Amino acid sequence: MKDALQEAYLQGRVQWPKIRTYTEPMAWTIATARNKLLKEHDRRQRERAMPPEDLPPEAKPDIADAWEAQETLRTWLQQLPARQAEVFQMSREGFSNQEIARILGLADISVRRYKAAARQHLRQLAEQAGYTDSDNRRRPGGAHGPR
Repeated sequence: MKDALQEAYLQGRVQWPKIRTYTEPMAWTIATARNKLLKEHDRRQRERAMPPEDLPPEAKPDIADAWEAQETLRTWLQQLPARQAEVFQMSREGFSNQEIARILGLADISVRRYKAAARQHLRQLAEQAGYTDSDNRRRPGGAHGPR
């Protein structure tokens, strides 16, 4: 638990220019530590559920590709309106809509709308850069199909 709180604190130091404007910046640190603990707990539960010989081999991601993807996303996020980028990034870091709303002082529906708008902008930027989804096609009507 100490490690998760320490990591969250260090991450908060790095993110301080952004989170210092939050209504409760310490809530961000606590929520980040909580999410780190929950992810670690889930990972341990999954590992306990399978004998070691049944665990899939650990995938070794290509570090250059992962770094390039992070840099591309960071560049694209800078092209979004500030609030959309902030909400999207917090969502990526594991915050729930309710946590984001509470920390940023927004309504839950606003958080959902900011996230949807950010996804749409990012999808457009990805298409402009020549990226397509895994099936090389777009789904009509978005993720849930046509309405």
